[in-house]
Amino acid sequence: MSEQALTLLVQNVRLARVSLIRPYIGKDAKVDPATGQKIGKYHVDCIIDPTHPQLPRIKELMRAAAVRKWKGDAETILTQIAAQDKLALHRGDITRAGKPEFAGKLYISASNAVQPNIVVTDNGVNLSTSDGSLTPGHGSYPYAGCWANVILDFWGYAHETGGKGISSSLLGVQFARHDTRLAGASVASTSEFGLVAGDADAPPPQAQVATAGAGLI
Repeated sequence: MSEQALTLLVQNVRLARVSLIRPYIGKDAKVDPATGQKIGKYHVDCIIDPTHPQLPRIKELMRAAAVRKWKGDAETILTQIAAQDKLALHRGDITRAGKPEFAGKLYISASNAVQPNIVVTDNGVNLSTSDGSLTPGHGSYPYAGCWANVILDFWGYAHETGGKGISSSLLGVQFARHDTRLAGASVASTSEFGLVAGDADAPPPQAQVATAGAGLI
């Protein structure tokens, strides 16, 4: 029997550092030996409040990913990688210091070499990139600053150089509602998402100041 995927539909997150139309190629991107080209990844930062109702489940899945990867050594390694900020969940005040949208928040950095399915509810019907019914020109195509529901898969990794951590793969993104756009770059099935509220495609509001607050992982 195959192992159960450590996957979760996380609702009501704010997106930042969005690269969903084309993959983002970072400075540390790996090189494809077949082509000699750097490998890009589709990416989002999922900003969540420290009181988010799904936070306990997110922590459970990170722990389960550690147990799956390191078995009896999981607790020891979890303590080590948490101290090194190598968990999928990060503190915005520390690793995104100076960015108001991250102040007092937590966030999950998620990516995928394969474009995740993008979903937008339009007139009660889910349009998606997987079937070609959704294109980047749609007014509610997810962008940095909007709110969304995301499907994430958690897993543990261990590099040959000795580096260890818990990472998150981005499987799907569903637009939920508009908000002030943020600066930044701009495979789940449609049935895995419900429908968002009928007024979710209302025009985005004017500039809004992010609220701050204390939060620990």
